[in-house]
Amino acid sequence: MAVNLLGNSDIDARIILNVGGTRFETLKSTLKKLPATRLSKLTEQLSYYDPILNEYFFDRHPGVFSQILNYYRTGTLHYPTNVCGPLFEDELSYWGLQREDVEPCCWMTYTKHRSTAETLSILDSLELDTVRSSQQEVMKKFGWDDNFDYIQGHLPRYKRLMMIIWQIFEEPRSSTVAKVITVISIFFILVSILSFVLQTLSMFRISDIDFVTVYVNKTSTDRTPTLNRQNVHPSFDVVEWICNTWFIFEIMIRFIVNPNKKEFCQSTLNIIDFLATSWFYFTWALTKLHVNDNEALDLLSTIRIMRLFKLFNHHPGLKVIITSMKFSSSVLWLLIFFVLIAVAIFASLIYYAERMTSRHPADNMFGSIPDALWFNIITMSTIGYGDLYPKTMLGMLIGAVSTVAGVLIIDLPMPIIVETFANFYTHLRARSKLPKTRRKIGPAEPVVTKRAAVTAMDNGQNLKLLGQSSKTAAMFFHRDLSGIEAEKLLLEKGIPGSFLVRPSTTKSDAYVLSVRRANDTVTHIRIQRTNDGFDLGERQECFSTLYDMIEHYRHNVNELREKNNEIIELTVPILAQMPTLEKYYHGPISHSQTESILNACDQIGLFLVRDSETIPGDYVICVKTQHGISNIKIKCVNGEWFLDGKGQREQIDRFKSLDDLIHFYLKHNILVATNGAAFRLVQPCTANWFHARDIHQRCEHLSKLVATQHGHRTGFSLEFELLNQQSEYKSLMYHKRHGEKAENRPRNRFKNILPYDETRVILKNYPVTDYINANRIRPPIESLGREYIATQGPLPATLNDFWHMVQQETVRCIVMITRETEGMKNKCARYWPEVHTVKTYGSVTVENLNESNYGPAQTPNSTSRALRSLPSAGHQLPQQPSNDDDCYYRLRTLKITTEDGRSWEILHWQYLAWGDHGSPLVSNQHDNVQLGVLLEFFEKIGRSNPTAAEPCTSPMIVHCSAGIGRSGATIAIDMILNRIRAEGFDIEIEIPGLITHIRSQRSGLVQTERQYEFIYRVIEYFIEQHMKQSPYPPEYMNMR
Repeated sequence: MAVNLLGNSDIDARIILNVGGTRFETLKSTLKKLPATRLSKLTEQLSYYDPILNEYFFDRHPGVFSQILNYYRTGTLHYPTNVCGPLFEDELSYWGLQREDVEPCCWMTYTKHRSTAETLSILDSLELDTVRSSQQEVMKKFGWDDNFDYIQGHLPRYKRLMMIIWQIFEEPRSSTVAKVITVISIFFILVSILSFVLQTLSMFRISDIDFVTVYVNKTSTDRTPTLNRQNVHPSFDVVEWICNTWFIFEIMIRFIVNPNKKEFCQSTLNIIDFLATSWFYFTWALTKLHVNDNEALDLLSTIRIMRLFKLFNHHPGLKVIITSMKFSSSVLWLLIFFVLIAVAIFASLIYYAERMTSRHPADNMFGSIPDALWFNIITMSTIGYGDLYPKTMLGMLIGAVSTVAGVLIIDLPMPIIVETFANFYTHLRARSKLPKTRRKIGPAEPVVTKRAAVTAMDNGQNLKLLGQSSKTAAMFFHRDLSGIEAEKLLLEKGIPGSFLVRPSTTKSDAYVLSVRRANDTVTHIRIQRTNDGFDLGERQECFSTLYDMIEHYRHNVNELREKNNEIIELTVPILAQMPTLEKYYHGPISHSQTESILNACDQIGLFLVRDSETIPGDYVICVKTQHGISNIKIKCVNGEWFLDGKGQREQIDRFKSLDDLIHFYLKHNILVATNGAAFRLVQPCTANWFHARDIHQRCEHLSKLVATQHGHRTGFSLEFELLNQQSEYKSLMYHKRHGEKAENRPRNRFKNILPYDETRVILKNYPVTDYINANRIRPPIESLGREYIATQGPLPATLNDFWHMVQQETVRCIVMITRETEGMKNKCARYWPEVHTVKTYGSVTVENLNESNYGPAQTPNSTSRALRSLPSAGHQLPQQPSNDDDCYYRLRTLKITTEDGRSWEILHWQYLAWGDHGSPLVSNQHDNVQLGVLLEFFEKIGRSNPTAAEPCTSPMIVHCSAGIGRSGATIAIDMILNRIRAEGFDIEIEIPGLITHIRSQRSGLVQTERQYEFIYRVIEYFIEQHMKQSPYPPEYMNMR
């Protein structure tokens, strides 16, 4: 008999960790030794866990992890010498450990990388490798990097000139002109210093001799020549004038073009340069005033020697020397402090030693302690001029000790300073050998847990899906309207308070706000655009954008008035048409959002088109290039589209539409940025959103055939294929372990259609099981719709489970999108009793109060308005023939009674005219009838509420056979219709994003391409019908 040497408890106590491909095995109790760390919190619900291999996978460094795991085992953390310090710190941070946990024996080796990092940081600040700053870096220095003129390539000429001059004077190696200017500057510095040195030679000086009259006797005199002073040769003055003229020109130009005047004035080299130059003019002025006898003026003129420090800017090695001295300043100050102490001590000792032991006072060369101080300074520094020296034996002994002490005090700290310089210089040489451009690899995407992913989707992170995208004036700006056309449009489609904005026909930088008044007249108000923003002329308030101004006056009704003080009310806009339905158009997104979208992909040449944030009616094409995001403005004037910017061939490349313009540049691969650089458009960055009111154009666009390598396909087909590819990848983040359990497999209708563990409905207080093949489906915005439960059609063995779920969730509406049998296959077990009968399912009793069938005779065009009002519970509906072939859908009113005596009524909707894997539409004239029935069906289930006094807050159960295809389409349609009912037609819809959202809660929702297209068609028909029935255009449904 086999004996299990390791009990199950021992096996369960072990845990396998796969770190970077290396498998580690340890005990769970070992990982619990360090609480509040990543390894102490491992559970099977985390995304790191692989249920197939029964291991946790971490894409981290296995070598470092071996030391970390050893820390859990032994309590001592050692530093592996074969890895870099920052990498070790990153690993410690990831695993939730502190760097202070490293053992003292490894601390010196471990912290060495910090001094290296500090050295590299200092070298980076010196900008030794910078030959020429990029345009973006220069713009950042000047503070113009967020200037919209710069983004669009329209910087004023004087700003561009300032940047060029600044680079010439501040970056000596940036260009040929900069190198010439540098050579000239160095030449004048050397000439000035050489002139200062040479003029002290007697051969270059002119003696100023005065004659003194001497009386030899009373009758005769004699004139004796006397040297008064030596003057500089006049040629040196000419040299000084030429040099200082250059110096004053250079410093003035550098000050004018410098972006940071305060920093410029605080620079030590600039202060020296200014003092040396100004001192020349100061001494020249004194000379003209005949104040030239003061030798102190000549002494102060030595400040020009300091100009040699400007040469430090032209040689990296010189910068390193100064930096080493600054970095070692603490050691130098400590050295000076100890030297001063030693000098003071030995000076006092040698003074009194010589004074006490000298036989004669004349033999004592140290008349005072300051004399002794001078002797000790030159002695301890090992210079020894020999002008002072001790003569007594005791004095000599103290002098010898002073010499030795000086060597020890001064020489011992020197290796520290030398090492600092060597460290800087070694790294400088190493940096010079690095390639100028290095490949940058971004960090890996963070691992998202399944529950976090579901929560993120529940919170609705897709802005377009939620309708929370930014707004611009483009939505109500009509670029091609004249005044007469604007009045006609407002009177035909508007209501009192309707408005639009159009360009002024008389002034190029102005706009006109046209408003329909209550007396069916139109008022036109001029909007002027200034450097500060937008305003209404005589009205003082100015706004940064046109949209902000309109929104302000919409919500502050009393502020916009006629000249006679009559209030002008702005209610709803007449919306403008989108420039294109192509997916490269992203609408009103901001510049920062554009960068986020394009930088998320590595494709060079990826592009999109967005609305201009500042100028209504203009657009911006944004392209990802090797140097960042390039932006070029697109304008439309008199129906012609063209690129607005330097370098564009405006007179040739004009197009009838935005699509023509984009397709032209895609085909010819030519685009010129403002700086003259050429780049290509390679691939559009697609957007799937559209305005609800534009769904007809969207459907027409997606219906067109597109040539692919697999033949011609519709846009619906391509969009659905891409959606499936994305969903297949994301589905790997979710678990289905409960559905895979052996005891639960008989409760699944299909073995491959299982509920996600993260969102499954858990049966509570149910002695049989807690499992049912059902998932909760929440809308992106929970306040704008109900919760759904998507489930499979009940099996004969799960009828009691189904009704327990209904009782537990207090369900009041069930939508069934299937027949009991389709094509000789059982699709759903009957889980309700016959009409007017009662049946018990476990602890739940169900009574079928009545049934009503709706067939072709009850379709819209005849009784749609009559059927629009939902009958209240308990009322007997007109009974129709029960033949399913003559019935589109059926309504049952069921009464449920629980074991504890609670009871309520449930509306059970069953749609019969929708086959499995397909769509109710068959692409013929019958589609309008079918769409009308479907629209009526969705209108009714959307308002399902058994009692008028009690709103329906419980989830709606939706099921077909498998609970994914027809159920997913039904849920998606109902979600979109709920949003339109709540917010009107001026919302942005992204159907692929919505499908992705609901698929994150149950696998495979919306199963086929036909079902996907069917969602579009129902929404399209819904909007068309409301546009026909409403006296106003659809944008007025959400009037405030």
